Amino acid sequence: MDDAGWGRRVLDRGRRDRPTVSFNVDGSDEAFGSLSFGLDWGNGLRGELGLFSTGTSNVTGACSGASDGSACSTHANITQASVSTRGAMASLYYSPLEAQGNSGAFQPFIVVGLGAAENDMGSWTRVNPAATRPTRTFSGDKNVDFAWSIGAGFSYEVNNPGQFPIILETSLRYFDYGQAEGGSTVLSDNGNGPRTPFTFDNKATVLSFGLRIPLRRN
Repeated sequence: MDDAGWGRRVLDRGRRDRPTVSFNVDGSDEAFGSLSFGLDWGNGLRGELGLFSTGTSNVTGACSGASDGSACSTHANITQASVSTRGAMASLYYSPLEAQGNSGAFQPFIVVGLGAAENDMGSWTRVNPAATRPTRTFSGDKNVDFAWSIGAGFSYEVNNPGQFPIILETSLRYFDYGQAEGGSTVLSDNGNGPRTPFTFDNKATVLSFGLRIPLRRN
């Protein structure tokens, strides 16, 4: 199955230590694509194993608080960062109408998925006008984390006489890709690196449109 769609990053608060500083993180929309192979048991259940990849989302973060109670005016804001994600996920689909014996062309479904994601965070920049070095940029980094997904959608089967049926699908899925973590190498000056790099929970809501071609059903 091929899926193409558009994702909206749902980014939880980020953090950076010295003391622990929290950020209200916001990210831009990005493209989403996947390629999956699976098996349809014909009783309302089907499973797929797929690879997915996202485009690059631009990320910013305004200081929202510090662990020692100090004012945000004394701390930096994240003015530039980016993240993209790729990974593998096993998904299980359940179609309630098909499970009840309905073989109609229209089939709603729910889906859950488990897998792993590689979060690739680009260089990140923090700006603090009150600091000796107001603007500092640090390296990016990659990390692999547990990923999961849940969602719902519907499919519509187009029957062509003498040919394999073509099934069109659309779905809305929530993805949790785990954490994205920046690097600690200083790129803009010779000062010390951060005690803990910029880190945030990387999540997205994805609206996708897919094409499924059944080759075999048990």
